[in-house]
Amino acid sequence: MNQHTKRLFPGRAMPLLRGLLCAAAVLFGGADGWAQSARFQVSADGQEVSDVRTALIWRRCPEGMSYAAGDCSGAQSLFTQDGALLRAQAEAARTGKAWRVPNIKELSSIADRSRTSPAIDTALFPGAPVAEGALWSSTPYLVSLNWAMVMRVQQGEIAFQDRWADGALRLVRSSQ
Repeated sequence: MNQHTKRLFPGRAMPLLRGLLCAAAVLFGGADGWAQSARFQVSADGQEVSDVRTALIWRRCPEGMSYAAGDCSGAQSLFTQDGALLRAQAEAARTGKAWRVPNIKELSSIADRSRTSPAIDTALFPGAPVAEGALWSSTPYLVSLNWAMVMRVQQGEIAFQDRWADGALRLVRSSQ
C-alpha cells in the first residue's frame, strides 16, 4: 500500500473497500436474463431446478415452503446464518442428498439483473423473499467474521449482513 492510499483510505476503510470490490466482482459474474430459459431445467416433479452452466441443482422454493401446482406455498422460514447451516445439514441427512448453503458466487448465479422486485426468475424460483429479503450464503464477510455475505433478492445485489440477523434460505447441491 503506498503513501497516497493510506491517506485516502485511513484506518478501517481499506478492508471495507477490499470487501466491496470482492462483492462487485462476484456480482458481475451473475446471470443475464437473455440466457435464463436455456440454462435452467425444472425437474420432472417440479421440486428442483438444474443449472446446466454451473452444474448445480437448486431447491425450487425457499426453506419452509413447498412446491405444488406451479407455486410455492406455506410460510418462508427465517434463519440466522448458523441456523441456515444447521438446516442444510438436517435436510441432507433427511433426504440423503448433499444439500448445503450456497456460497455467494453460486447464489449470485441465479440472480437475473434484467428483472427487479425480485431480480430472480419467479417462474423458475417462485416464493422469492419479499421486501428487503436476503438469501443466506455460506461465505463469511472477511472484514468481520460477525457478518456474512447475502443476496438481496429484490435488486439481485450482493451485500453483507449480521450473522445473527434473519434471512431466508434456498438450498443447493452439486449435480455430480
